[in-house]
Amino acid sequence: MSYKNSVKLLTSNFSLVWKQLLYMLVVCLLVIGVSYGVSRPIIKTLDSAGVLTEIRGIFENIYTAPKEVLSSITNTANHFMEVISSSLGDLWLSITGLFVTLFVVFQILKNISLFTVSNLMFMKMTSFTTIGYTRTLISTLGTSLRFSLAKWVLKIPFALLKFLTLYTFFKTVTSPLSILLGLFAVILVLVVLSSIELSLFTAMAGKLLESGGSAFKAFFLGAKTILKKFARIFSNALVVVLTLVLINVLLGLFTLGVALIITLPASMVFVAVFQLCAYFGAKGDRYYVSSTVIVTPLGEENHIEK
Repeated sequence: MSYKNSVKLLTSNFSLVWKQLLYMLVVCLLVIGVSYGVSRPIIKTLDSAGVLTEIRGIFENIYTAPKEVLSSITNTANHFMEVISSSLGDLWLSITGLFVTLFVVFQILKNISLFTVSNLMFMKMTSFTTIGYTRTLISTLGTSLRFSLAKWVLKIPFALLKFLTLYTFFKTVTSPLSILLGLFAVILVLVVLSSIELSLFTAMAGKLLESGGSAFKAFFLGAKTILKKFARIFSNALVVVLTLVLINVLLGLFTLGVALIITLPASMVFVAVFQLCAYFGAKGDRYYVSSTVIVTPLGEENHIEK
């Protein structure tokens, strides 16, 4: 029921998607500008080695030679890593700056917005109170920054596992059959890891909003609550991850990326809503789905009051 109620709440609060879109556009423009500035030496090196031409060829193959896409991605990734490895001595400063910008600054700014959305939905679901996005973003900036930093640190093991999965794939595949089998295994592992990650972080924002204090403490106390209902929450999280992957990949491909302008911020809002639904469900707390509908978790099912 967490999944179903999350869909209802996303639909009835879709205005949050537009606010999230505006925030992420500002963040992306900032990050892209800084990233381009620090990565110019990397771009020049890759261009001279022909890697950028190979990357453009991948996108062309999607529509002209789809059977060659997997092998093109593998060959380009291997060539990319070879070029970067051989030029590491000259590019280390640019690589460090790009890493910090993309994987630290961007993630922290994104997590700040996720906490803001969680705060807004927490108020809506617990007391059916509507508060402003910008006002909440500014007034809770200190708490959201602590939340964001803690979440970034706590997610490092998952990020390393995902990187290791991709690295193993690109280093071990050698034939079309191994590419297909390896791609299946990689997608399976990434989906399972993402579902476990989503499940474990489900209660972090809700617990911090309820109790305040340390963001790290909120994560561990929240995880303790989630583990009591982990099987049910993981099952719903698995459906959430698969849904978001399918929607973003399929719509992104068929609209040449245009649909991602809506689906990506909608995905972020949906995740925040789902985590609150799952957290309230694990605790057995009542919450509003609409002004006339209140959900009261009872065991494995939800009781709807009108």
